[in-house]
Amino acid sequence: MKRIALLEDDLYFVDLLSPALLAIEDMIGEKIDIEHVVTQRAVENGINSQDANYFDAIVLDYFAQDGTFHVFDIEKFGPEKVVAISSIADKNTKAQERGVTRSVQKNRFKLGSSVQSIVAHVSEILSE
Repeated sequence: MKRIALLEDDLYFVDLLSPALLAIEDMIGEKIDIEHVVTQRAVENGINSQDANYFDAIVLDYFAQDGTFHVFDIEKFGPEKVVAISSIADKNTKAQERGVTRSVQKNRFKLGSSVQSIVAHVSEILSE
């Protein structure tokens, strides 16, 4: 089983992205479990306490309902597993400054193409 951490507070976007991420199962021939959180507190008290190898891929937005998802321990889990997905370019740059090389600038007017780009990155990560 492959585990994906989805750190995203926009529930509409999560409803679009989650089924597309689950469809990767057919591509890689393995079940996928998505752990979705919407708050900074959930990252600090739950996600960050997992073992470094617990997640196979992380989809990382910047803004959380109660702060920022950038409290996520990128260095512990590995920047090579992270896809930064802010709609604000500067916020993806902050993740890149921490070693993240994959990012998608979410486009509110073309959410479908944003989903496709994220899925392509996550598929690549899970296939490595």
